[in-house]
Parts: sequence; structure tokens; C-alpha cells
Amino acid sequence: ARLKANALNLFFEGTESTSSTSASMLLELSKHPDVQKTIQEELDAVVGRERLPSWADRPNLTYLDATIQELYRVAALFLVTTMYSNFEETTIDGYRIPKRSIIVSNLYSIHFDPKLYPNPKTFNPKRFLNAEGKRIKHEGPFPFGLGKCLIGYQEGLG
Repeated sequence: ARLKANALNLFFEGTESTSSTSASMLLELSKHPDVQKTIQEELDAVVGRERLPSWADRPNLTYLDATIQELYRVAALFLVTTMYSNFEETTIDGYRIPKRSIIVSNLYSIHFDPKLYPNPKTFNPKRFLNAEGKRIKHEGPFPFGLGKCLIGYQEGLG
């Protein structure tokens, strides 16, 4: 009974987070018809209208990819991550962090930091592209928290 209850909790929590993230992203996209138009133009140019896009098309859909990254930044489901702990004492920016401290990351402060993202309140997928329209390798955003703990994010989304 306990295993069944835990499985149901995981299932429903997973569907809730997925639907909430999708709804937030669709809401944000609805505010930017110009971005939708550019995505459609890119899809038409790369994929055409005779077939559906595939993973093989992804490297050539740079604006779509940049838009997804920007959506992850502004519509992040988790604004505060789960707790972490350090195994060794460390110092970061002059602050001593004792061994086994509890550390929580505030993703909102990262995703909207003007030093990392100029004009952070402005929705701008181009912040993830260079002048030639190619994807810039960027450390964030962190839609699922910090670290590379999700294989899907590492392999398919990041």
C-alpha cells in the first residue's frame, strides 16, 4: 500500500509540474507573437510543412532552442531549489561556508540577475544567440535546479 501511494504521488507530482511548466511557457509565448512568427519562419525554412520536426532537426532550429532557453529562464517552475550540503568547508566570494552547511539556491535571483542577463525583465530569446544566429553556450538557465542531475536535461534540453 505504501509503495502504491508513493508511486501515485510521483506520478501526480510529475504531471502537475509538467502541466504547470507548459502552461507558464504558453502564457509567456502568447505575449510575444513576434517570437511565435520567427519560430514558425525557422520551422518552415528548416523542416518545411510536409513533415513534423525531428530530433535530427534540432541543431538547425537555433531560434526555437534559444526561445526554449529563455522560457526556462522566465517561466521556471522552481524558483528555489532543494537543499544541498557541502562535504568540505569552502569559501565563496569571501564567505566561509562550514562543512555540512545547508545550501539553498534562489533561482529567481540567478535568472533575473542583470549581470548574467542584461535587461532580465525583457523576454529576449536572442540573448542565447550570437550575431550569426548560432547558439551561445551559457551556464544557465536552471529550470530543474542546479547541477547536471537529470539525464534528459543534459542530453535533450540543455
